Formats: sequence, C-alpha cells, structure tokens
Amino acid sequence: MNSLNLRLFRSQTAVLSAILRAVSNADYRWFTIHEVAVSKLPAVLERIDLKHHVFLSSSYRAAVKSTGHPVAQVFLAPTPKADALGVERWLLVLLSTQKLKAEQMFDLEVKSLVWDEKYLLERSLDGRWTWKLEQSFFLKVVENIQELCRLRDHAGLSFQLRRIAELPMFAGVRRDAQRLLLLAERGWGKRHAVNSGVRSGRVAWVERLLYLRGAAVKLYRDEYPLTLGDWLEQAREKQG
Repeated sequence: MNSLNLRLFRSQTAVLSAILRAVSNADYRWFTIHEVAVSKLPAVLERIDLKHHVFLSSSYRAAVKSTGHPVAQVFLAPTPKADALGVERWLLVLLSTQKLKAEQMFDLEVKSLVWDEKYLLERSLDGRWTWKLEQSFFLKVVENIQELCRLRDHAGLSFQLRRIAELPMFAGVRRDAQRLLLLAERGWGKRHAVNSGVRSGRVAWVERLLYLRGAAVKLYRDEYPLTLGDWLEQAREKQG
C-alpha cells in the first residue's frame, strides 16, 4: 500500500483506541514516537514501510506474526499541529510486537507511551492496559480548578468541567476525570456553597459528569479527507 492511501483516524479518541487495542489484544509492546513535518511525512512513512512492512493487511500481518517474526504498525494523529515555529507536524507512533532493528524502540513495560503531552498508556492496578492523564497535564488542570474556585468564577469552572467531560473516557482517564470533578465540587462547595446559587453547593455539570462512561468508537473517517493523500491534496488546494 502507498503511504498516501493510509486511512486517517476520525478523532483523537479513535487513534488512542486503536493503539490501546493493538497493545492489549495483539501484544504490541515496543514503541517509538515522532513528530514529523507534514512535508516530509509521506517519505518518512515510505522508509518505515520499506524497513518494517507496516502497511500489510491485517490477515497477512497475522500470518507473519504466527511465524514468530515481528510485525509493526504506524498510527497517525487525526490532524497535524503547528509547533512553536509554526511548522505543522504530524504525531506518529510506530508499534511492534518485538524490538525492531535500526529503530530506537522502548518497551512499554519499562517506559510509558505519552501521547500529545496529555495521555499516558500504562497498566492499571488490575494489570490491564489503559490510558490515563499524564501527570503534568493533570496537575495543570488541578491548579486551574483551584484558581477558578478561589476566584468564584462559576462560568469559568463550568467551562473547565465541560472540557473534562470531552476527554476520551478510557478507564484510567475516567478515574482521573472523576478525581478532578470531585476536586471541583469540594473546592466550590467549601468556599461558595451558600452564595453560589448552585443547589446543595454542586457546580453545574458535576453530578452528571461523575458518572462518565466510555463509548464505542468508530475508528476511521467516513467523510473527505479519508486518507493522508486526500488531506495533503486538500491542504495544497487551500494554499492555492
């Protein structure tokens, strides 16, 4: 398969789900992660495929794996992001069932995979793989909630809770989100319950959001652009 035919994930939740499935269900335990400039991405993907055959069909990949040889896949973010210099870069993860030659691979059992500086993949206490909030990101949200409670900023706090509700609710993320929501409830209720106008001191959204659950995820886009090639062509048209 040509790299331009690589299907795009429809959302961040979708790509995180796909990575989690590969790790949990297919024993992909080794990874490397890169941020690649959009202009260089097709060539980078072609080189990776030349070395590691990442564009095999699922059935052929399973056949290769059954022989004891390593199999690998690439996972792209749904869209690129601009870096500090304004260069658009695409987040790319290479996963493999074994350590690959000529790649700086990390064992997931030793080093956690961090995606987009927000999500961290690791085993939970019951031994299952899950995504959780990366600690620095989690602490930033804690700090923001505490400051909004201190300022009695009900609108700002409600907006922050909406943002929490929009996180991809994997088991680990959901536990972290519930901790944040309880923190917001306690912080608001302790300081401003009497005069806030919020029933029983509860911040808007908290009571419902405490019962957040994950949902079935559709992985790939079903509208244009469907593939990496489509996206690049659309970008060229926009640039004129």
